[in-house]
Amino acid sequence: LAGFRQRAADRPLRARRALGLDEWSARIEHPAVRGVMGDAWAALADGAARAGESDAIALGFTRGERISPRAVAKQAPIVDTAQKILGVGDVDLYVTAGRSTFARAIGHETPVVLLSADVARGESLEARALLGRTLAAARLRTAPVEDLQPLDLLVLLAAGLRVAGADPLRVPALAERLAGQAQRLDERVRLLGRTLGRREKKVLAGLEGRLADVDLAGWLVAVRATHRRAGFILAGDLPTVLGRVDPADAVARDMVAWSVAEASLNLRKDLLS
Repeated sequence: LAGFRQRAADRPLRARRALGLDEWSARIEHPAVRGVMGDAWAALADGAARAGESDAIALGFTRGERISPRAVAKQAPIVDTAQKILGVGDVDLYVTAGRSTFARAIGHETPVVLLSADVARGESLEARALLGRTLAAARLRTAPVEDLQPLDLLVLLAAGLRVAGADPLRVPALAERLAGQAQRLDERVRLLGRTLGRREKKVLAGLEGRLADVDLAGWLVAVRATHRRAGFILAGDLPTVLGRVDPADAVARDMVAWSVAEASLNLRKDLLS
């Protein structure tokens, strides 16, 4: 098995063609990613990123490690190929030789992607799976979702509604679970109050009436599954993509079903040469 994976990693990552926009939504993205929570996250993404660690320099990268979009094909060809395969647009890319097995996306309007050199070179199936996950998170601006629990997302969403002038307590799916979260909610309101723009506030204010039956846990699973589906497209090895995820976990169950479906297998063959 180890020999098979090494031989697979030794094969160059080459794009037969780029993924189309409709193909991403129809064949890779989990259908539950969109809808009201997709709209809410699109409005919250930049504010949530700016409320946390969102500066590449502060995170230990240097200006000399930045690769402009025009130079990615020459200086980071595997990243360029992966972007084409997954249909990911321009990103603000940094690559460092000072770390290993590191990849992070920051969900600004133009996403920031921070990679260690081994991941940028796709040196192993693990590196390719991580690269795919990270580029998917950049495309969706959903990197924080990997670490969020449903209650964390609940507080973030409620804070966004409050900053936008809406009342999260009027949304039953939120109100019944906000008990005891006043301090955390106030902290998030202060952070988002400094980062949410007028357009995002308008979107969030209009969502209050659509959130009655929102499934936060289900949305988190859908996003994490989408990240891993992109990782599978690049790596092609399910155990590598799942890593240490419990096989009974909802994300693992989704990946097993999706990875053996004819549509996804044919898609990978069609995209990679």
